[in-house]
Amino acid sequence: MKAAGIPVSALGIGTVQGATIPVVDEGGGGPSVKRDEHGAIVTTRLEEESLRSIASETGGTYLAAGPEG
Repeated sequence: MKAAGIPVSALGIGTVQGATIPVVDEGGGGPSVKRDEHGAIVTTRLEEESLRSIASETGGTYLAAGPEG
């Protein structure tokens, strides 16, 4: 995007510590957590430095919107 002159604004949601991803099965069963193709629990983490870098390099902005922001 930098070469095209397009500023990228990034919105960081979540925590740097990470958390599991809650899911409800299609049958409406109780909440569980997302698992990968091997059955391992998937954890998502906020990578603020990557988002800040992309925003900075393109002339955009970064905004943290998670509980730590």
